[in-house]
Amino acid sequence: RKEVARSASRTADFVLPAGTYAVVARVGSVEARERVTLAPGDVQKRQIALQPARVLLSSRFTGTSQPIADNVSYRIEKIDTVPPEITHVSNALATVDLAAGIYRVESRVGLLNARASRDVTVAAGRATDLVFDHDAGALNLRLAPAIAGDVHWDVRDNDGRIVWISGQPAPKLVLQAGRYQIRGETRDKRFLRDVEVKSGATQTLEFKD
Repeated sequence: RKEVARSASRTADFVLPAGTYAVVARVGSVEARERVTLAPGDVQKRQIALQPARVLLSSRFTGTSQPIADNVSYRIEKIDTVPPEITHVSNALATVDLAAGIYRVESRVGLLNARASRDVTVAAGRATDLVFDHDAGALNLRLAPAIAGDVHWDVRDNDGRIVWISGQPAPKLVLQAGRYQIRGETRDKRFLRDVEVKSGATQTLEFKD
């Protein structure tokens, strides 16, 4: 099949040679198709109904009711198709229209290991409210004003695996709740500290001489 006409309008008018056509209406990942046969001089009117499955996405820290306002992204994977269809959403509070089916939705706070996922079946014409609870907390790192120079940070989890590396002078991290080891290094100084990240809490660590 070859595309012969396209419109982004909610109502579209096409003038086409006689023949048989497949008309495709699409909103987001939701699609409806209809077969239309045109005779010479024929005028046809068609109303194509799209029934998306609407999904409302939000995330919060465990034990809180207030949604996280920013720094949240979602990965939506339709797992009942081959190959899977993947959609990425970068808004913390989002409404997404999807085709009916089975999805694996992952919520991610920040860029590290604070993630939560859920499999969900959504139906055409219905709304599904997905709220993700994150057992995670925030950690702010900084050097005391008396310490000059560039710094290299790394964060390791309780098993010694490196979770994050950066040369930012005062990074702000969101980490899955748990115990971590923070290492900081300048050209002539090294710092080492163990910390427990608690769900919903924000901690600031200042490294001194």
